[in-house]
Amino acid sequence: MTEAYTTDSVEGYFAYSHENGGDYARAGSCGHFVQWRLDDAARLLFVPLAEGEEETEIRWESRGIDCYISSSQVVDSRMCVVKCTNPDYHSVVNRIAASILQSGLIGARATIELFRRERSFWAGVPTLSPEKAVGLFGELYFLWKWLHPVLCKVMDDDQWTGPNDADKDFNLDTLQVEVKTTMSTASPRVHQISKLHQLQDDGRPLVLFSLIAHPDPGGQWSLSALVQLILDELKDSPQRIDAFVDRLKSVGYILHHPAMDEYRYALHAGDGELYAVFGEFPRLTSTDDAADDRVHIESYAITLSGVADLRMSLGAPTTELAILSEYRRIALNP
Repeated sequence: MTEAYTTDSVEGYFAYSHENGGDYARAGSCGHFVQWRLDDAARLLFVPLAEGEEETEIRWESRGIDCYISSSQVVDSRMCVVKCTNPDYHSVVNRIAASILQSGLIGARATIELFRRERSFWAGVPTLSPEKAVGLFGELYFLWKWLHPVLCKVMDDDQWTGPNDADKDFNLDTLQVEVKTTMSTASPRVHQISKLHQLQDDGRPLVLFSLIAHPDPGGQWSLSALVQLILDELKDSPQRIDAFVDRLKSVGYILHHPAMDEYRYALHAGDGELYAVFGEFPRLTSTDDAADDRVHIESYAITLSGVADLRMSLGAPTTELAILSEYRRIALNP
């Protein structure tokens, strides 16, 4: 059985090196080594060279790392060195190192190419505000936790439309879902609605997903971990991964950037709730805009009180058909 290498595995190799005076520590079974030096606290990953690379001057530097061919032997041969001196980047280097060990990758060029793919991470400056981060978390949590059985279909059919600045966050085949996530634990729950069309149905049943995600440095959920869970689900399709990453970038999320790890949440009210948006559900629509064209209603807030009859009796995970059936049940028994 092939051993599975994880970021924890790699961290363990570095810890072993550190505990043994900063000496080389073998990592995996394909000739890779790591070192956590004591004198300057630098972390180094050593990757065996491919044929013909030993006499070359391959090198690549970017924010946080330096990749080059060692000038002298490491253990018993020259190797490709990935040097990281900034602790902010340890978690990402560990993740890439785990991928290298898992695949048995060798060669300076191949190693550098792997890191080059992370260019948006190494060079990017995050533009994700706490409000945007929690909004993105809510959409991804609904996708991962509630729509997990059809996650790949949602991506294939371009049904996650929140990052596209659409009126609704999810445009499924038979219904629409607007996701609202609040950081406040106050009761009754209050959500901000950004425009009049957001809770206006477009000829299909409209459902609101409500979630409380309270910022908490020790919270059990993080935005970056949730992103990784979805990436793992999409791993068999590079096209799906590219589409997913592009959507993340469009809202200011930079894949594997250390700052993304700061967005951690506690879900004090559980996995969230679904509500049928019709009848007495609190909302404004375009028909409620002021008759005076000098007055514009851009945003408003709703309080989820008096909506118990509109709450759906569903738990995660679920299906589009189950949501539609529950919507119809509520609509027929107002």
